[in-house]
Order: sequence, then C-alpha cells, then structure tokens
Amino acid sequence: MKGAWCRYKTVVGVTASIFFWCAVLTSNRVLAQELGTWQKLTPPSEWLNVITTTPWAIYAGQAVDRYGGTPSYNGVFVSTDLGITWQQSGLIDRGVRDLKYSDGKLYAATYLEKDGETGLFVSEDRGSTWQHKGPSYSLNRIFVAGQTILLGTTTSGLWRSTDGGVNYVQKIGTQAGSIILGVNCNQNVCLAGVYAKAHISTDLGETWAEMPDLAYTSPQSFAFGKNVMLAGTKDGLYTSYDTGKSWAFNTFLGTNEIGDVFHTKGRFYASKREADGKNTLFVSDDLGNTWASSGLVLNKTGYPLLGLSWAFSNPSYIFASGYGNGISRYAILPKQLPANPFLAKLWNRSRFSEQTDSITSYFDHTYPFLSYLYKTEPLEERGTTTNFYGEKAEEPALYYSAHDGVDFGLKYGTPILAPHSGYASYSYSQLGGHTIKVDHTNGYETLYLHLQSNGLAVKSTERKWVEEGAQLGLVGLTGNTTGPHLHFGVRKDKNNDGDFTNDAPEGLVDPYSWLDEFNPDPWEGYTWEDTLGTHQGSQSKYLWQDLLEPLTLYIEESGGSLNHENVTASIPNSSLVHPITAVVEKIPRLETLRVNSPLKYIQNTSVRIKFYDYLQDELNDLTSAITLTFDLSNSNLADTLPGSYIIKRFDRLNKTWESIPSMWNETTKQVSALVDHLSDYAVFGEKSDPTPPVTTIVINGERSGLWYKKYPTVALTALDGDGVETVDRTFYSLNEGLEWEEYINAFDLTKDGVYDILFRSSDASGNYEDAKDSPLLRVNTLNGINDESAVKGAAFQTSIN
Repeated sequence: MKGAWCRYKTVVGVTASIFFWCAVLTSNRVLAQELGTWQKLTPPSEWLNVITTTPWAIYAGQAVDRYGGTPSYNGVFVSTDLGITWQQSGLIDRGVRDLKYSDGKLYAATYLEKDGETGLFVSEDRGSTWQHKGPSYSLNRIFVAGQTILLGTTTSGLWRSTDGGVNYVQKIGTQAGSIILGVNCNQNVCLAGVYAKAHISTDLGETWAEMPDLAYTSPQSFAFGKNVMLAGTKDGLYTSYDTGKSWAFNTFLGTNEIGDVFHTKGRFYASKREADGKNTLFVSDDLGNTWASSGLVLNKTGYPLLGLSWAFSNPSYIFASGYGNGISRYAILPKQLPANPFLAKLWNRSRFSEQTDSITSYFDHTYPFLSYLYKTEPLEERGTTTNFYGEKAEEPALYYSAHDGVDFGLKYGTPILAPHSGYASYSYSQLGGHTIKVDHTNGYETLYLHLQSNGLAVKSTERKWVEEGAQLGLVGLTGNTTGPHLHFGVRKDKNNDGDFTNDAPEGLVDPYSWLDEFNPDPWEGYTWEDTLGTHQGSQSKYLWQDLLEPLTLYIEESGGSLNHENVTASIPNSSLVHPITAVVEKIPRLETLRVNSPLKYIQNTSVRIKFYDYLQDELNDLTSAITLTFDLSNSNLADTLPGSYIIKRFDRLNKTWESIPSMWNETTKQVSALVDHLSDYAVFGEKSDPTPPVTTIVINGERSGLWYKKYPTVALTALDGDGVETVDRTFYSLNEGLEWEEYINAFDLTKDGVYDILFRSSDASGNYEDAKDSPLLRVNTLNGINDESAVKGAAFQTSIN
C-alpha cells in the first residue's frame, strides 16, 4: 500500500510506557519518527515564517524582504504528505506573512506589492489560483471565520469585513501608523495586539476596548482553550480566566519574549525566545499553569518563532516554521490516560473486544443518580446518556439515563468471575436482586447485580476472600431486569475510610475511564448539595488490564486497506480526494434489534469506521464506495440460516438499522458490501427459529370451591416450533417479577395466601416469550384466611419435587 501506517500501544498505569513505530512512504523513501520527538524536515526554504493546516494539505508562507538582496520565491508552498515534500502554490514575490483556512477557502496575508496589489488573497481551488480581495494594505496578520474577515495591517490598523471581503471598515488604529502584531478569535471574542496596547471585542470585531492589563506588553499571539486564554507578548506569557476582563503574568516561562501560542486537543504550546536568541517550544497539559520543554531548539537567532500549526494523523503532528530555521515536525505524545489497571476478565472470553461488544447500557457520565434517593439528574439530561467515549444521545441510541454502572448482555447462567482478588460479601435488594460486592483492598469495590440464587461465592454479609478468576455467581434474572445480564459497578473509597457505603454516589466511577480528548468528564467536575451535605463526582480511571485498541491508519489519497480483527475495509483511490486518517474500532453492539426480531446479531461484529481529514473533521460521505468485509469463519453462526448474513448500517438520526446489499461467500465464510457513507456497522443473520416458545401451566391440588385445601403442585411445559420441545430455559416468578427462577421440575407451593405465578420461556435463538400470568391461586390449608386482600402479594416458599 502506498501511504503510511502507524501502530502504537500505551501501557497505562501509574507509570505509562509508550512503544511506537510510524512509517511514512513517499517516493520510495521511509521516514520513521518516535512519539514525543522532533524531526527537521526538508522544506523548500529555511525562511518560512508562517504555516497552517487545511483538511487536505499543509501550507507554508514565505516573506523575505526582496529589497534586502536575497533572491527568494516569496510565495506559498504546499505539502500533501505531512511536510515531507513541498511544491509551489502561487503568490510568487508577494511576501506571505499569514495563512488561514475557513469553509473550503485558503486566505493569504501578503506584505509586498506586485502589479499594483497587496493585502488579502483568496483561493477557492486549493492554491491553484488566487484572487485579490480588499484594500491594498500590507498585511501582517489575519483572521477568517465564514464571512467575517479581520485584516491586521502593517501600518493602518485593523479592518473588518462581514461580507466575505467585499467591503471593509477600519476598527483599530488610524489611517497610518498602527501595526497589528497579532489577532485571533474564538466564537464572538476577538483579541488584537499592537505596540504598547491590546484590544478585545466580544462581538466578533464590531466594537473594541483596550485591555489595560496588557498595556505596553505588545501582544503578538493569542490562543483560546476551555475557559482560559493566553497572550504571547514581548514581555512574556499572560493568562486570562474571565474572558479577557483581567490578565495575569504567567511566571513559569519568565519575562522572555513569547512568539506564537497555540492550542489543540486540550494542550497549549508556546514558543519562547531564550536569552541567547534561540527559540524553544514548551507544552502545557494543565491550562497553561505549568510548562515542560518539548525538546525543540531553533538555533537561528534574531527572530521569534511565529509559525505553529497542527495536523491530525497517526501520529498527529505539531509543525513549527521558524524564520531562518525551516520547518520542524513534532510527533505528539498522547495524553497519559489516568489508570489503575487491575481488573482482568469478568467471564471467560477470548478477546477484550468481546467484552466491549457485550455492553448494552453504559455508565452515564451525566449523571449516575439511578440508585440515589437524594438527588436526581438535571431535567435537561433526563432521557439522555453520555458514555465514556464522550458521546451523548437519547434512548434508544444509548442506554440508559442516570445509569450508575455498565450492563453486559450475557446468556443466562454465564459464570461471572472475580476480575481481581478481594473480600466478597452478599446482599439482596428488589432493584439489584442477588448481589456480590468485592472489596479489592486497593480503594476500589466492584459490584455484581442480578445474579442467580445458585452458584454464589458467598451468601452472607460476612466477608470471604476470593482469588482472581474465582466464580462469584451466575448471570440471572433477579431484581429489576427484563432479561439476563450482568450489572457491573465500581465504587472508589474517596475518603479512604474503608467504608464504601458512604461513597455513593460520589464514589461511583466508570471502569472505562473518560476517553474524550476534547471535553472534560462532566461527572468528575459535578458538584451538588443535598440533605446529606456537599458532594462532588469522581475521576474515572481506566481499570482494565486489557486495552481498547482501535486501528488507526494514515492513508494517502491513492487508497489502501484496513484490517482489524475480523473486519476489512478496502479503499480504492477513487474514494479519496486527499489523504485521510482512518479509525476502525470495535464498539458495543448499540441497540441492535429488539429481542424477538427475525434477525440475530452476530457477536463481535459491531464496528465503527471513521475517516478524518488533517483538521480531524469527520468525512462521512465518500466520492466512491469502499468494500467492507466481515470474516465470520470464527463466529458462532448457530441458530441462523446458512447464507442469510447481511451487513447493516446504524442510522443515528432515525435510530434504526438499515440493510446494505451484501454478498455471502460460503467458502470463505465472509460477507461483504459496498458502502459510500461511513457509520456504525454490524452483521446479522436470519434466525432459523424466529418465534418464541409457548409455555403452559398446569396446577394440581385438592380444592374446595375457589380455595386449595392442600398445597398445589405447579408444572410448566414449553414447546418451541412444530410441537418440538427445543426450548432453552423456562422461568417463573412468585413475587410479581422481582426475581425469576429457572424451572427444573414440578414444585409445590407451601404457604397459604392469594397470589399468581409469572412464567415465560426462551429458546436457543434468543427469542423470549412475553411473561404470562397464571390463574389467581387461593391457598388456605389451615383455614386461617378470612380477608383475601390482606394476603395477596405476600412472599411464598417453594419445595421442589
């Protein structure tokens, strides 16, 4: 495959170890770069003072004063292979001091006059041709957002257009004498720096006010993070936490000149001009409070580093264009995931993706108050779920709102194993049914709900030591449940007092952590007050020993192939118009299909495929189809019709599964389809038995009128299909569905009262019969019942024949 590939693994824990290899193939040359390191590229010139990223390429601008006697191209250069090779892209001899991308257009701020024109030039064809727009002022910095353009001139202040560059109005400075050192905006807030002054606008540049805290600092760059802004000035770095109303000097980087400041993916980057004139680049992961050297040192002295940009790839890169120092590329070190990886298998499985595939309900990060009596989730969050990926959706796309654990859909009777050693204890509740709790003696407690009454590791509140891998119980149907599953919960002992009962709900955590790179975990930062006091949610660390390992590949526009476990995506060159980064990850099965659908979900085929451009914008629609293939040779195809397998795409807008025309290869056991819209996919097969069983109940006993005078005997019979007894299991409940027991043999009801019996059956194809009610039973063996309503709904004992 012509293109590039990268593979890396992060071993998470108290100390993270990262192993990485990345190779980029271009023109038969291979460049290898380790994460967290800088690489000096071979640009067309060492004199490049600005660099920017578009969805399809990296652009650099050159502005060498042609009157200084140095011959120069003085235009735009472009690279479509992450900076390895470069080509000219126009505006020759105009001196390009700034480049910006917005809405499919490339904007260039030029400094030198040519053919009677200087100022802003716009390209709508990726730099092939350029059109002059606006007044002919020499420009230093620009900002573009849609139809709004801010021109920072070298002598005439700042000009604003709201019609895409047709008309302009001067907003800062006089007709002559004001240079705009830097300008940047975030939403409606704009910042601009001139010599000795700094200005702020809260209406996207319409009106401006001075910021006295930045007076005489000469700001030349600005960056916006979440609830924080940075200003790089001649006198050092300044920080604002109140949308620019006040600024404080950041002492960490000292009083040296700060060139460019830049923010991406939750990180700040700041270039610092050292005392010897060399430029260094620093990185901050904590909103600019503390900084660490990135390792970059640009030896050419005399010029600040004013060109920083970022490109999404695998790995992602920071590009630094230093005037006189060419271009360097930094392979971004991923943020270390907060982790305490002590949890092993919950049940006997082969791959970790099988566990993820079994998730049916997520831990809701907004907000897990399901079992808490003193606080409910905010009204605007009800009916929605936010999972550990940072995805937020309404039911049934994601389940379920306020959920305080993770549900795994498992077959009834699946043995549940201790994922780590600890002290096990037992409890029972109407919501959770038979429950095992394990104190792992490391500050974490795990909970296992809805287990059967049989097979429990312990059935008392007294603690019992269990080793990792020991059976804790069997998946059941006890408590508030509509089907067999394991509710798995984790609690953190926040106050370290050894008592987990006082850590609910604030100690509840998600064992999958919080994987959204761009936004903070809502649960971790949530605070509230109730009758029990003041509370705050907890940080969720990644607790599994196994890793979620999506496949991430950088692919040039010539195409390539993605292979991840049992799924392959073949990408022809006609599908891409520029290089992309493809991500293939196994995901939970979503809300696949209703239980009694004629189709059966094929386990471990739920997959998400995404293509991203250099700005990490998702590309959903392709210019031509790619081929998606699932290998089912190792899948469990029992209870499905041979050759009936189809690929479905999940429509998130309509929350439905849509069938895609699919081809089945009986020899290779592979199903494939052409797709031109990227989404979530899964494979389904037609059930060999699409109908649920039918269960009948027979009650025998001596009766006088409506009353049984001796304990009656109950027998259940289930038939599936054409009168053949091929049911999987039959269940019954004596307490109105709060707890279901598996029916084995006929049993006697051995207590007086008035009650009914709920019963249902399931078959091997996963079809569940709707629960049925028995006729109302009246049992009065001791002649002690005078008021029928007083005993209806009471609990009863059973004895098995």
